[in-house]
Amino acid sequence: ERIPYLTSKSIWYSINISTNNDILLQWINTLESSYLIIKQEFLNARKYNIPLFQPYRSPNNKGNNNNNILSSGNWNICYLQLHGIDFNDNLNAFPETTKILNSLPRIHSHTFFSVLTPNTHISPHFGPTNKKLRFHLPLIIPSDKLSWLRVGSDTIQLIEGKCIVFDDSFEHEAGNDSLNDIRAVLVVDIWHPDLSDAEIKFLTFISKSLLVTAKKLSNKLSSEDESDGNDFYTLILKTRNQAFNISKKDIWGSNIIDD
Repeated sequence: ERIPYLTSKSIWYSINISTNNDILLQWINTLESSYLIIKQEFLNARKYNIPLFQPYRSPNNKGNNNNNILSSGNWNICYLQLHGIDFNDNLNAFPETTKILNSLPRIHSHTFFSVLTPNTHISPHFGPTNKKLRFHLPLIIPSDKLSWLRVGSDTIQLIEGKCIVFDDSFEHEAGNDSLNDIRAVLVVDIWHPDLSDAEIKFLTFISKSLLVTAKKLSNKLSSEDESDGNDFYTLILKTRNQAFNISKKDIWGSNIIDD
């Protein structure tokens, strides 16, 4: 889904690229000033091994693995919101983070914690639309410039607590080249700055209508015993309702327990 005439650039903000957009600056200031609060809640989930994480599954892959988007390693996700559907159990585990996110204007419909285990590489791929931008707030980053993100022709080294804003409809890939440490990032999407409030309201209405239609189709297939469990709406519900018993090593790269 591509919307014409929207400003198109790979990186909108990083440690070396500034912005004068007021809403982006508001997000950047809010997230960076809240970095330690968000990180601590994330570490609490890590310490107590709360079963919130699951392997990332590509939208094009109906199986339970993520091998089609990874060339090495493991990529695990803790969803807070997916396609506008709240993951309430996960949100309840991060009350301060949820409060911070709720204060952000023009938030889009995807929010999650992303964890790459040591020696993980996400292969080049494209996001589905240019109507939103993606924020990365790095929470745990290996030293020695071993965690990176490439968007288009630009490669950025991740720094803890410093936001990156990019257009993920450009080809992009990411890596954690550390052999010992994880890479953990909070990922939040924002509507494209060129879109007016009225346009966002209209696009949100369309998205909700499509979700309602997907739900009706899912219910119809289920009632007629024709569902294979892989329709769009059912997959979202599966993602929300599944609690994966993933070992600490598969999430964190070791059986570490934080003090």
